[in-house]
Amino acid sequence: MILCFKRYMVVLAVVLLFTACGRQHNAESAVQDFIEANHSNAGDVEVLSCSKIDSTKVLSDSAIAVMQHNAAPGFNKGIEYPARKSRLLYVLRTTYLSGSDTCGATFYLNSDMQVVALKPNAVVSGN
Repeated sequence: MILCFKRYMVVLAVVLLFTACGRQHNAESAVQDFIEANHSNAGDVEVLSCSKIDSTKVLSDSAIAVMQHNAAPGFNKGIEYPARKSRLLYVLRTTYLSGSDTCGATFYLNSDMQVVALKPNAVVSGN
């Protein structure tokens, strides 16, 4: 009985590990795709790092609308964002190189791992 429980716990831990790793990878890929499709110098942008994926339910629809309207520096105006779908949003903080500037942005993704909003973070460095 105890051996069966231990085996069950190991299998559960492995499944959770693969699920978490998959979500992280999907979020990073979605952000990379978003940058390539919507940054004005997409060919000159290199993602340097991404935070561990997190989630939030406290972002209001009006805050999302403001972020969508106020595009981050370097991103095209008039980006068409997908729908939010639920209160839960995934959050990924990203540092990227744009030309010679090291920049940061926080990307908010829906449950389908599509970017629904982003906000710029302070420029880390520039030459």
